[in-house]
This record gives sequence, C-alpha cells and structure tokens, in this order.
Amino acid sequence: MKTICLGLFLVLICSLWGEQVSVNTAQVVAENWFKFISGIENLILKNFEIMSYSDTTTIYIFNFEEEGFVITSASNDAEPILAYNDTGEILSSRSPGFEWLINCYNEQIYDIIENNLFSQENRITWQELYENTYSYNRTTVILQMDPTWSQGQPYKNFVPLIGNYRCPAGCGPIAMAQVINYHKYISDYYFSNEFAEPNYVSNGIEIIEIDEDHNEYDFPTFETLDPYLSDIRELFNEEYSIHYDDGFAALSFACGVALMATYATGGTGTVVGWHVECTYAQNFGYKADHLIRSFYQGDWELLMRNEIDNARIIHYNGSDTTPPVTGVHDFILHGYSIDPASEPCFYKVNWGWGGSGDCYCTLDNLIPEGYNYNFIELQSAIIDIEPSSFTIVGQLIDALPPKLSGDVGPKHPISIGCLNLTSGGIKYGVYRRSSTGFYYVQFDEQPPIGTEYRVRFTSDRYEQKTIYGEVTTDSNVLFMEQTELFWKFKPLYNGWNWESFTVLDRTGNDPVPAIPVLEEMEDFPEEITNIDVLNNGPIGYEQGYGPLTYDDEAWTPWTGYQLQSTRCYKIEVLPELPYYYYYRELDTEGTLLNPLTTIDLLAGQDNWIGYWIKATKDIDDAFGQHWDKIKSIKAEDWEWKDMTYPGRGRDDPTPYYPIRPLHYGKGYVVRVKEDIIGFQWSIFGEPKSRYTRQTPEFFTYEEKPDYEAIIVDSISGGGNLTEIGVFENDICVGASVIDSLPLQILAYTDAVNRGDNLTFQVSYGGGRDCQSVKSYYVLNLETGKFELKPLIIGDQEHNIIQLYLEEDEEDIPSLNKVTLYPNYPNPFNPFTIISFSIPEDTKVNLKVYNIKGQVVKTLLKEQIESGEHRITWDGKDDNKKPVASGIYFYKISAGKETKVKKMLLLK
Repeated sequence: MKTICLGLFLVLICSLWGEQVSVNTAQVVAENWFKFISGIENLILKNFEIMSYSDTTTIYIFNFEEEGFVITSASNDAEPILAYNDTGEILSSRSPGFEWLINCYNEQIYDIIENNLFSQENRITWQELYENTYSYNRTTVILQMDPTWSQGQPYKNFVPLIGNYRCPAGCGPIAMAQVINYHKYISDYYFSNEFAEPNYVSNGIEIIEIDEDHNEYDFPTFETLDPYLSDIRELFNEEYSIHYDDGFAALSFACGVALMATYATGGTGTVVGWHVECTYAQNFGYKADHLIRSFYQGDWELLMRNEIDNARIIHYNGSDTTPPVTGVHDFILHGYSIDPASEPCFYKVNWGWGGSGDCYCTLDNLIPEGYNYNFIELQSAIIDIEPSSFTIVGQLIDALPPKLSGDVGPKHPISIGCLNLTSGGIKYGVYRRSSTGFYYVQFDEQPPIGTEYRVRFTSDRYEQKTIYGEVTTDSNVLFMEQTELFWKFKPLYNGWNWESFTVLDRTGNDPVPAIPVLEEMEDFPEEITNIDVLNNGPIGYEQGYGPLTYDDEAWTPWTGYQLQSTRCYKIEVLPELPYYYYYRELDTEGTLLNPLTTIDLLAGQDNWIGYWIKATKDIDDAFGQHWDKIKSIKAEDWEWKDMTYPGRGRDDPTPYYPIRPLHYGKGYVVRVKEDIIGFQWSIFGEPKSRYTRQTPEFFTYEEKPDYEAIIVDSISGGGNLTEIGVFENDICVGASVIDSLPLQILAYTDAVNRGDNLTFQVSYGGGRDCQSVKSYYVLNLETGKFELKPLIIGDQEHNIIQLYLEEDEEDIPSLNKVTLYPNYPNPFNPFTIISFSIPEDTKVNLKVYNIKGQVVKTLLKEQIESGEHRITWDGKDDNKKPVASGIYFYKISAGKETKVKKMLLLK
C-alpha cells in the first residue's frame, strides 16, 4: 500500500534513537545531502511524498525547487540516502523500472523495521548527515549518453498499432538501442536475409505475426526496415549519433524484433538473460557477456565500476520480488559515485523514460546479507559490450523436433568449432537459442576476401556435422547455410511412435531380426513392462508385418519377426514416462539405407513406408514427379488428403490439408491412386515447412495406433477458446489446441463403433470450465455445402465441420472484455456473419478494411447494449457496389478496446 502526502513543513528535531525516522528529520538529512551534491546552500523544498508498505512508513521523497530530488529511508537502521539527482524531480507517474526499484526499497525497509534489525553504522551516518558533520569525499564517473530515449514517440512509431493505440517500444529494446547509439555501431546483419528471416508470433492482446501482419498492424516489413538501418549504419560510420525520428523508431523496432518482443497496448515485454547477450552478438555484431548477480563469485559492484571506468555502459536488469509482479525491467547504468571510505556506491541510472526519474541510486541490499536476499538475486547485467570486427551467423535446425514448444533449433547443448582454413586458428561459437536455432562465431579482426572457414557441430545427442563458408565481400557478417542436425539415436516418446529403421546392420535392403534391435532400447528390460510393434506391410512381403509384443517376460512371436528399413512401424512402450516430452533412447547400429533405394506403392491399400532421406522435405517435394498420384498421407501427428469434390479443385486456397514436412527416420502410411512401381524419394526441393503439433492441456485422451482426421472449418458464437475435444460415447477420443482455423483434430475412435455419432466440447482456458457444442454442420462432398447432420466416421472421405455455440449465459463462461469472433462462413461468397460480444452498454464501431487499410464498409456505428451480437456483411462497400475477391479485415472498436480479424472473400 502507498500513502502520498505533498506539502511544505517546518523541521522539528527529534531523537534518532528510535528505529523509525520522522519526515521532519528525513527532510534535514535530505537537504544536507543535496547541498553536498549541488553546492546550493539556500534550498527551497518544492514538495515531498511519504510512501508506506503494509501501513508502515518506509520511504520519503523530497523534490526541490532548484531542480533535483533526494529519496531517503524511514529507518535509521537502513541506509539514509537511497537515490538522488541534481536535476529533474520524482513525479507520481513513474517509469516501471523506477517503480520496481522503489518497491524493492519499500520491501527491504519494511523488513528492517518489522524485524527490529540493528545497524550502528547506519545510525552514525544518519546522525552525521543530520548534524551536517558528514565528510563528503566522493569520486564520480559519468559516461555521457543521450538521456531522452523513451518508450513513447518517436521511439515507438514503428511498433505494431493495435486498434488506435501504438504499443510501447519496450524497456528491453530501448535499453539495447541506447547501448548501440552510445557505441555508434551496428553490423551488416540484415533482417531479410535469405536463410532465416526472424519471423515470430507476438502474443499480446492480439496474436501478431512479425512480419507477415505488417499491413494489419501498421509496422515495417523486414525489407522496409533494412534501409533505415543502412542509413543508421552510415551515420555511425561518420561518428554521429542518431538525431532524427525515423532513426529512433527504426533502431528501437529492430531491437524489439531481435529480442522477439511481445507487443501489447498494456506494455511490451521481451526475452531476458543470455537471450539479450545473443541478440547483441547475432543481430548487431557486439561482444557481450550476461552475468547474474547472485551467481557471480567476485565483487559485483567492483565489476560494475570497472565496466564504467572502461567506458562501457551497462545494460542492467531487475525483476520484481513481491506480488503484484509487473515483470522484468531493463535500464542503463552509465556512471557511479562512491566514497572509498564509506558505502554505498550510487549508480547513475537511465530508466529509458525520457529522462524522468533518472538518478544516482543504490542497487545493493539495504538489510544484512542472508535475510531477504531477493533484491540482488534478481539482478543481472550485460557487460563487456563492445563492437566485434567480424561475425559468422547461422541457423541450426533440429531434423526431428522434440515434442516440446515447437522450437526450431536443437534443445540440447551444441559445441561449435570454427577453423580458419586460409590462415589457421580456431574460434568457438555460441549456441543458446533453441527458439530460433541461431548460432554465432565472433572474431577480433575482419578477414580478407577469399578467407575460407570450416564450421563443425558436435553434441552427445546429435550426429557430427561439418559445413564450409567463404568470405566473398567486405561485409562484417558472414551468413552460413541453414544446417540440419540429426539425432544419434531414435527417441521414443509416450504413445504411438511412427518409426522407420534407416540404419540397420544388413545387406542392401534385406530385413533383419527385430528383437535384438529393440532390446537395445533404454531401460530394457528392467523398467520396461510392455512393447507393442505394428506393421501392415504391402501385399507380397512374407514376414515382418503384423503385431510384435513384449509383455514383461517374453516376446510374441519369439522368433521370425523382422525389421526392414523401407517400412513403417508403430511402436508403443510402457510404462509411460512422467512427462510428455521425456523419451527413451533406441540406438541402432549399421549403415544408412541407400537414398536411391526403390519400393513399390500399390493402389487400393495402405502402404506403410519409411522416410530414409537425410533431409527434411515437404511432402510435395519428397514425392516429386509422383505427387499427383498421391491420394493420402498419414503421419504420427497429421494427415494430408488430396481433396477434390464438386466446386473445389486441388489448388483451392482453403488449407484443410496443408503441406507438411517428412522427417528422416519417421514412418508414414500412404495411399496412392494408381500403382507406382519402383518409387524413389526425391532428393530435390525447396526448404521445408515447419510443423509441431501442440499438446492439449485441458482435454485428455488415449492415443491409439490409428486415428481419423476431423477438420474444423470454423467456430461461431464463442470467443477466447483454447481447445476443442471430440467425444465418442461421452469419452474424449481426441483434442486439438486452437491456434488457427481451419484446424485438424486426430480422433482415436473405436473402429468397432464407427457408426456412432460424435460430439464436441470446447475449453476457454484460464481455469474456466468447458462447454458442449450444441450443433455443428458437416460438409456434404457431393454438393459442396455444409449441412446440419451427425458426423459419422467412415460415412464419407473427408470429415469437415463447422461448430456453433449457443449464446447461453449458463453455458458460456462470462467474459469481462470485448470479444470479436471468427466470421462465418470463411471463406465466403458473398455473405458472411460477424459476431462479437461486449461486457457493457457502449458505442460500437465495426468496419471492414481492404489490405491497403482503406475503409470498405462501415457495418455499425452506434450505441448498443451489452451481450452477444451478429451482423451480416453482403460483400458490398459503402456505395453498395460488390467488392473484389481477396483478403479483408474487420475491426471493432468499443470503449477503449479494439479487435481485428481477417476474412477471405472468394468468387
């Protein structure tokens, strides 16, 4: 809690022997200290603020008419002076970083008072300052920098615009931009390089795809941003700092993109810690080192002062210690003031808030070590920040992504050795960003054109990989080719693993006995209770298909079952591991199957085949010249089908069955339209797509060897949905996380009851309950229209539905904010229904925009009542003329909230 009191008062002398200091005594101490630092004798107090914690006075803030302020504690067992400056003042609207520091001071001083902690040294300092006998002999070092950077305009001018509000630039990006502007250097890294554009999803109030959603949210594309950075680079080369608005905005946004900022109207957050260190190196060409204060073994404060003495400003970081936690705060240390004979050291802090609240402050504990140590435990710093002469940048791809969060790169440690093949010498690279897969190697000198490098990646989990690169320009960045890393073993997760055995000790493609291979599995036999293996090979195989089972004692059949590298095997191992991302290792020995090996794919049956090409390929590229003959493909976590029905061609834009990648060592079930004799995987093709199926958290179900895919085309009448579950006889048989529409649910139905009617439920997340779907429409493949009828698995080739939720207050969890639902149908021609809900009576604006951001149609502009509402758009503009086919956006503005969604008009 905080109590504010502003005004002037007379100084009343009181005893210093009590544990709390009165505001009168604190004023005398603050004025005497301010005289020391400013040299002004006749001070005039402008106002003061009293702060409290749990109804206990803890801090006093004094602002002076002459400009400047002093913050004191309210306990004579704490340091008297906490922060000060000889310019500016402390306002009630403070930066989040400064508010974090004040809250930390509050908490510590409260603990001192509450626990009767005693400090003779602090009491003496209080006495000396009060009596004006304090000996002031401080050394002050300041690194000059532009103090005016902030999260507002013009620094935020290029960040996403949500509704009518431009998001804050973010404390992390602003701190990084200040460091870069101070050093006057950025490398030749560009954000639109061919091998790895840093696209990501910014999850704020809206899900914003950087940079695909640039039109909708009014921010620059990478290609648009790069020329601004080139201008800044030229400015820095001439030893000038940035001095124009677009330059401020461009560098701030570039830092935000590099830090993968989460842009939101309420505040912008970024990754922290060593992610920041890697961003300095990879995206801007800086050496940097991230240290955590509580882990550092030396003198932390001496380390900080040494940085400043060596003309390096510090990118500092602090985290909240007590609820309500408001996040992590990044700011700049660019000076210090210290008296060698006494503590503490005061650091000059720039909060990135336009200079407001900038001050000298203590960052050390106010109470004895070992008690409430969180304040310094939650501090870290990026130090040793200085330009690097040359940087190699590349991206590692996990060829078989683990079942985690969909990260691009390997999640296990990678060692990187870079050998200069031209002049000799080895440098070691850094890989720490599994989310993007980026790595970098830095050099002290710019190599001459023609220099060749060999980069080698080693790991205990991945096979060794070597690539080569050559310097062909005078750029200070060398981009290396994207590199896939392949696992040394086969990871077997919970549930059914669809696998192929590309490496076996065999001749050609001859099968080998299965049991000796499977008994090399981790934990076998001590901790394994059951292993099930299934393979239904093409007609003509004599052995090695059907079931193979281990039941804690013996194999059935105990002999004769064989593995062949070109086949798919479905494997389940029990007991289940405690977490879905845990796995058991299965090592196989032998040689890799020849990539030119051929097999026959036969029409009219399932072909259980392996993928033995050591390169991830999209399905259309992998099947090459035979792609038009493929009818369907089933993978462990997705299904693709060739979809052709009246009124719809194979190139129809609605992605019911998106192109997916094939992974080395996995197995697939393929059906073909006609026999393909002598099929051979294509080794050519464009870079593959990325796909990781998210694991549902609300709905649980039993995974079976096979499934039926259900496509949810759209959902009408519900908002803020997180998951959809499909039920058979009131038992959940499959679920999917709602990340986009259309979406695919894998339903592990009972094959015996394929005629049963299926039902659906949706969850809302946030601990709220689920809701039953009252009705759904099924796509009739004969007519191309959706019809109100039961979904019966096996009734037709494709199971595509549209879900409808009733607007029943008892069914739908109450929401206290504006919700804009997906339009239905989508795509549409020419009519579509737009639904939304508002929590209270308010004026609502609902408009349709084209991709240029121009208003096409105003659907609503009036005061309406709270609740659910629907409006139909007929595909015409405000002049009642039909609009062209294409992508449109519909935006609702109600009160202070704004929401935007996409829709597609097809004619």
